[in-house]
Amino acid sequence: MYYDEEECNEFYRVLDEKLTEDFFNELCDYFFELIEKGREVKTKKDIFEIIVMSWPALVVFEEISNYPEYADEIMLRRLIRVRKTTESFIYDISKQVTHDFYSDTYIFFQGNVIKAPFEEFIRIKNFKIVK
Repeated sequence: MYYDEEECNEFYRVLDEKLTEDFFNELCDYFFELIEKGREVKTKKDIFEIIVMSWPALVVFEEISNYPEYADEIMLRRLIRVRKTTESFIYDISKQVTHDFYSDTYIFFQGNVIKAPFEEFIRIKNFKIVK
């Protein structure tokens, strides 16, 4: 995964400002939808995409676990319930995809999994690199 200091600072700023009960509930609902899809998918490609698409929710869940001050009491209780009922989902589904299937580089961008080297992704999306 690629992060830089500016991205991390922005992530924590947004987390601090935008993490509301409504947003958290939407994130939990999204995660449960992925679990339902994960039960139905059969191909390694689809399983891999479910895993990658779950990362945003898992990252927020992990941040709340590590820094509970980002959440209120209701969100913390829901996170505990989510963790207890879905704890093994990612591990179980990951076992269905062997390591040789994983691409060396993949990017989760705007809800899509893109298998491309980072430099190619930047070129395709016409992003400017500012130093």
